[in-house]
Amino acid sequence: MTFNHHAYIEDAMNGFCIQKTNFPFVCIIVDDASTDGEQEVIKKYFDTNFDLSETGETDNYVMTFGRHKTNENCYFAVLYLKYNHYRKKPKLPYFAKWYNNSKYVALCEGDDYWIDERKLQMQVDFLEENEEYGMCYTKVRQFVQKYNKFFKQSFGETIDGFEDLLKNGNRIPTLTVCYRKNIEEKYREEIQPSTHCWLMGDYPMWLYYAQISKIKFLDFESSVYRILDNSACHSLDIERQIEIIKSFFEIKKFFSIYYNVIYSTYEIDYNKAVTDIYLSFLKVSYNEKEAKVFRMKMKNIFSKNIKYFFYYVFSYNVITWTLLMKVVNLLASTKYR
Repeated sequence: MTFNHHAYIEDAMNGFCIQKTNFPFVCIIVDDASTDGEQEVIKKYFDTNFDLSETGETDNYVMTFGRHKTNENCYFAVLYLKYNHYRKKPKLPYFAKWYNNSKYVALCEGDDYWIDERKLQMQVDFLEENEEYGMCYTKVRQFVQKYNKFFKQSFGETIDGFEDLLKNGNRIPTLTVCYRKNIEEKYREEIQPSTHCWLMGDYPMWLYYAQISKIKFLDFESSVYRILDNSACHSLDIERQIEIIKSFFEIKKFFSIYYNVIYSTYEIDYNKAVTDIYLSFLKVSYNEKEAKVFRMKMKNIFSKNIKYFFYYVFSYNVITWTLLMKVVNLLASTKYR
């Protein structure tokens, strides 16, 4: 699913087409009625690189399907939606035709991309040889679009089972996963995620996979995760960020109850996460109202934490806070290369 990614979608499509496999794979691109010219970018790319073999149209979308001109195992199925479905969320069988005939599923957002031509082959080989594993994933390079630079450190690490993933948060980069489709079907039937109004679809899936199967971390960089200022996970709206964090912890609470796992630090972890959001916004622009909320949470829970107490004291004065943040941001700049 992609929306208004015209500046990035070609990188994603290139990442699909470079994959070298000994099996056929279908790249399903659903453009959610983009308004920035993304559909035109996709159409041009498809016409240039693929041989058209099938078309279709409904009241909801126009579909084109074809095979890559040089990579014979690579197929594209592109659905151009006629109206935006993000809010309406109608139950449309966007890609059931291809999904139902697939054994594995890999994901990639329209603003991210794969960089290793072995990605799919290595992941499928591993899952074929290890039936006890339901999913595997890799590391990513993180690219900060605003600064046009990469983080020095890659993201993604080994997860030590369900409880680790539940209590220590999600460290699985979604754009790197490859999982067994039959487990996803069980997840949707048993957990019924559409009934929970969660604001993220990946984390609850990973928790389910980690509970009923093993998850394998493959230690190499297969992809690039693009960090944008105002994306689904990096909103500039503080209230939106709070909503996302709240949903994240609602997912944690659901699975801790569902699988009867004791999570004694739940409230502390939640308040710390909310406090971090206020802190991140204060780092960008001092706001007295947000500073008061920040201080209130700090005083109640984290006044003994040296790092937070340090920020807590300085948050009373906009001038000292601004100077402090200049130092913090200067030190943070060393994260990039």
